Amino acid sequence: MASSWFERARRNTNLALNSVFATFIAALLTVCLASTALAERSEQLEGDQQREVPALWQINLGEKRGFLFGSIHFGSDALYPLPTEVMAAFRSVKTLAVEVDIEAVDNAELGQFMSRHGVYPVDESLAAEIGPANWQKVVAAAQTLGLESVQLVQQRPWLAALTISIAAIQKSGVATDSGIDLHFLRNGRESHEIVSLETVVDQMGFFATLSQ
Repeated sequence: MASSWFERARRNTNLALNSVFATFIAALLTVCLASTALAERSEQLEGDQQREVPALWQINLGEKRGFLFGSIHFGSDALYPLPTEVMAAFRSVKTLAVEVDIEAVDNAELGQFMSRHGVYPVDESLAAEIGPANWQKVVAAAQTLGLESVQLVQQRPWLAALTISIAAIQKSGVATDSGIDLHFLRNGRESHEIVSLETVVDQMGFFATLSQ
C-alpha cells in the first residue's frame, strides 16, 4: 500500500536529521518537527476506522477566518500533492503569511550583513578561533559532505555550522526547492498577498548573537 503523506513527510524530516550535525539541525527545525509530530493526530470516524489529519488549524475571529499550517523548509517531490484539506484552505484565503519570503531576499543587504557578522577579518580565522583539534574535526565533517575547508576557514562558528548543516540536509536527499513554504509562495505569488514575518537578515542576526 502506498505510504501516506504524513509518512513521507516524516521520512523527509528524518533524512535531514540523520547527519553528523543532527543536534544543530534539530534546533533549526524544532518548530517544523513539532508541527509534523502534531500531524499524527487522528480523529475517530465510523466504526474503528481512523484517518490522519494534517497539521492544519482554523482560526476564527468574528467573521474573519484564517489557517495555521505546520510546514517543513526542506522536502522532496514525495511530499506532493499536499492533502486536499490543506489546498482547499489555501485557496479560500487572500493572504499568505510566511516566516520568510525567501524569493524576495535583498542580496545586497544580506551580503553586507555577512561581511560584518559572518566572516573574520583577513588576519583571523575559524581554525585559529577553535584550535587545531576542533578544526580538524570540522575539516573531516566538511569533506564527508563535499565541502572544502577553504569555504569555511574565514567563516565565524555560527555561519560555518549553518553551512555544514545545510550541506548535510541536502546530501540526505531533500532540498529547499521542495520545501512546503516555497511551494505555497510560488503558488500564491499571483493570487495572494504575501506577508513575511521576518527577513533573512533578521534570522541571521539571531544566529550571529549566539555564544561561540
